Amino acid sequence: MAQPRVLLFPFPAMGHVKPFLSLAELLSDAGVEVVFLSTEYNHRRIPDIGALAARFPTLHFETIPDGLPPDQPRVLADGHLYFSMLDGTKPRFRQLIQSLNGNPRPITCIINDVMLSSPIEVAEEFGIPVIAFCPCSARFLSVHFFMPNFIEEAQIPYTDENPMGKIEEATVFEGLLRRKDLPGLWCAKSSNISFSHRFINQTIAAGRASALILNTFDELESPFLNHLSSIFPKIYCIGPLNALSRSRLGKSSSSSSALAGFWKEDQAYMSWLESQPPRSVIFVSFGSTMKMEAWKLAEFWYGLVNSGSPFLFVFRPDCVINSGDAAEVMEGRGRGMVVEWASQEKVLAHPAVGGFLTHCGWNSTVESIVAGVPMMCCPIVADQLSNATWIHKVWKIGIEGDEKWDRSTVEMMIKELMESQKGTEIRTSIEMLSKLANEKVVKGGTSLNNFELLVEDIKTLRRPYT
Repeated sequence: MAQPRVLLFPFPAMGHVKPFLSLAELLSDAGVEVVFLSTEYNHRRIPDIGALAARFPTLHFETIPDGLPPDQPRVLADGHLYFSMLDGTKPRFRQLIQSLNGNPRPITCIINDVMLSSPIEVAEEFGIPVIAFCPCSARFLSVHFFMPNFIEEAQIPYTDENPMGKIEEATVFEGLLRRKDLPGLWCAKSSNISFSHRFINQTIAAGRASALILNTFDELESPFLNHLSSIFPKIYCIGPLNALSRSRLGKSSSSSSALAGFWKEDQAYMSWLESQPPRSVIFVSFGSTMKMEAWKLAEFWYGLVNSGSPFLFVFRPDCVINSGDAAEVMEGRGRGMVVEWASQEKVLAHPAVGGFLTHCGWNSTVESIVAGVPMMCCPIVADQLSNATWIHKVWKIGIEGDEKWDRSTVEMMIKELMESQKGTEIRTSIEMLSKLANEKVVKGGTSLNNFELLVEDIKTLRRPYT
């Protein structure tokens, strides 16, 4: 009888790779043999693979082509990477599974990203159990499964010019779901209906998995967990993943430092933070893939400078669409410091940091909750939009802007968070939520218990071999 050997396959975007790699480390530390599958392009960019493998002896790495030329930028917004993965993954993945199953220790379980259905189809061909992993919120995943109803009710596609229009839906979304919050092209006045259906069906296919893993915890998203429990036979809420990694591994997940190698990290920012007063610094980061126009960067920049607060701005070299204008924009730093990349978890945990100006990606949202740092929400696409709404209106742990993003709005948000009574109330709310989140990953916590249950279930999975 074969020993358990699990293959993890994230969609090749950093917001997906990071939680998958954290999960791989945790499973390996718990005695599970893990094969981490990444695209050849991403694998080449992760430094110190040897050191990572040495720390986790049962963690192994395999690669798969993403179908794009080596010198082509992997930009999610242009759709090339997504379409290439959508159209070419199945035969590549089938070939890999055939190769791995020639090993004396064949794959006994696949943990697959909900963004792609073809690995599920291949797993079904080979009789391999699949567990789905969703790197976004339970709420955003739930929206996907409501989409057929919205289509049947003719709420989408919509024909007017109002992306802010509300979606009439089940009470689970508390009346806060808008057209622009919908996944895929359904968030816009869509002309590509065929692709919009295909996009949603990729995620809905995850409902065929035997279980679901989520980077969340029960109290944070209980209405959506109740909904998803009607779709998936088992749900393992093991979040916040970064806190679980720290609890289990004794320090922050090494996946954070591994992925930092995608950009140059200047450690001088930690010394700079040490020189700042407690809770005084605004940390600014728009994640690993988001881009913006130079004019919008200018508005954020001058809003920060005009606020008078010290700020640490993570400015990736590729984050501006018209990058040639960036140098002219970012003049007169005031009390700010600019770095190409920084360890987000380390910065958020620093006592000098008092606010987080963020795009509201799910990893950033959860990490900010763990650190107890209030957020100023500047969402751009996808789940970020509804994440911002829940941060502001439901959890009351941050401020959501009005989408103008002029410099006066940015300045006002900073002052409201850092100086007003409302800011004090927000800080109290997130400190309470942070305490709850961190309790989930220690002895007796539900997320730790769920992770241990996941490990036991993986170890008992078996499949017939021919």
